[in-house]
Amino acid sequence: MENDLPSGRPVRFKNFKLDLRTRELYKKDFKVKLRGQPIEVLAILIESPGELVTREALRQALWPQDTFVDFEHSLNSTINKLREALGDSPEAPQFIETIPRLGYRFIAPIVSAAPAVEAGAPAKLLLKPIAKPLESGIRLAVLPFTNAFGDPQDRLAEGLSTQMIVQLGRTYKHVSIIGPVSSVYFTAETHSLPVIAEVLRADYLLAGSIWRVNAHVRLFAQLIRTADQCTVWSESYTREDSDLLSVLNLITRDISHGLRQALPITSQPDHSPATTPENYEKYLRARFFSYRFDQASFTKATGLFEEVIEADPEFAPAHAGLAHMLTALAVYGGGPAHVDIYERIAKESGEALRLTDTIAEAHSARGWLGLWQADWEAAENEFLRGIEVDPSFGLGYCGYSHLLTALGRHEEAIATASRATDLDPLSPNVHVILGLALYTTGKFAEAIESELRALELEPGYGPALASLSMIYETMGDLEKSLDYSRKAVEHNPETHMMMIHLGRSLAIAGHVESARAVLGRLLEMKTRIGLSSCLIALIYTALDQPADAWAWLERAFAEQDPWRVFLNADPRFRYFAGDPRFAELLAQLHLPQ
Repeated sequence: MENDLPSGRPVRFKNFKLDLRTRELYKKDFKVKLRGQPIEVLAILIESPGELVTREALRQALWPQDTFVDFEHSLNSTINKLREALGDSPEAPQFIETIPRLGYRFIAPIVSAAPAVEAGAPAKLLLKPIAKPLESGIRLAVLPFTNAFGDPQDRLAEGLSTQMIVQLGRTYKHVSIIGPVSSVYFTAETHSLPVIAEVLRADYLLAGSIWRVNAHVRLFAQLIRTADQCTVWSESYTREDSDLLSVLNLITRDISHGLRQALPITSQPDHSPATTPENYEKYLRARFFSYRFDQASFTKATGLFEEVIEADPEFAPAHAGLAHMLTALAVYGGGPAHVDIYERIAKESGEALRLTDTIAEAHSARGWLGLWQADWEAAENEFLRGIEVDPSFGLGYCGYSHLLTALGRHEEAIATASRATDLDPLSPNVHVILGLALYTTGKFAEAIESELRALELEPGYGPALASLSMIYETMGDLEKSLDYSRKAVEHNPETHMMMIHLGRSLAIAGHVESARAVLGRLLEMKTRIGLSSCLIALIYTALDQPADAWAWLERAFAEQDPWRVFLNADPRFRYFAGDPRFAELLAQLHLPQ
């Protein structure tokens, strides 16, 4: 078949669009997270539609002769990742057909698409430099360590990069260590260093590679100054698996020498955790899932942290990681009753701090706990202590912003959330938090912009879709509010909070029977799992059933529902404000009238 596709033009196939110029894939206009070798293989196959592309041709194109890699294993892994992104299967392929022992063929119909990308589309906005930071100073980004064998099941390289960020954040308190979600978005293989430096506004990049040889780990790291792309420090290590934690400490120490002229003041962590190599690798996998805000990832991360703790109860980072994961479970629902979760958060964060006081996650988890228990002073002290321990811990600023919002300190809340976006600019979660801080002050246009930014970074991101539903409802655009609620459930069917938002949107838009059907499902779920009684009360307000709404709101206080602390901040609770009971509830929270 002759290839008549316009060179570099976007092409469409079924629900997908591939921009051959930028190597970006979209599904129904939402960007799909696919980069590196998988996207390159897709482009090669699409440029020869219906034709066999041999494995040897792919090797020559993507894995040159002098590349040290297990080609057969890497190609199989690449094809698996590509099929997973497309929702394809080798047994009944819709897109990629395997020709046994020879290669692959792209079999879906392809049409040319318009070359232009609409203003504000993900491809354009993604590569904009972030707005001017709130605080000046050196910025350092840790790029994903390259896994030389490319095993998709081996999260060691990604987890190592994430843990390095934590380690450096505790060590260099006068440097902004760019957060893990933003850092791991980029690789030196798929983006040029100037592009990475511009988008993240990074003064230094830490890059490296890691590979396993029998029982040994080999690691290469280099510190690059972005102004002139000069390598100011590099080192290679060969260690047994059991020495991987010591490698982290060595790299942290050596970076200190590379930054000494620019950063004369550093501090060293007072706690160097140690555990078995198997346990540490499991912990790194847990860290990987802990930064993905969906129900399935919550379950995976929580289970892995628990396994690490069972194997080594003295490994403080696992206790802190589990405590922080439980805070997310309390907010999004789907776990045990809130009081039970609070007890576990107190236990796990307490264990972490018993072992060392210098873990920001543990302090942040206790900050959330104080927030939900309306112990405002304790909450603020813990959030601030976590920020003191690690000034680059973006999620700590997110929690503190929520506290400030609950207390009505709105401008501080916005500034604090903005600091989180500065530290982790490509994390959708921090943009959601900023959007919520803006929403409660009535800055709806800015709030929408922040939530849309989150969706550009991760299409289908449930918290952003739900937040947009709330914002448009408060603005009076009920049709758009319902549309975003439906999308939230469509993209996040296992995250129960999304269904609660849909129930309210249906009711307030006049789809009463559909809303009652959703409510019935939620009430049945509530008998088995923890769901927010506050948000269920809001469904009843939309159905104009005040007696039921009050009953569920009072139940939320009995259950210590985390959402009740926003009673004075979230405009949707104004339904209750004219009743004397509302003042009594605010008094229970020690909030002003």
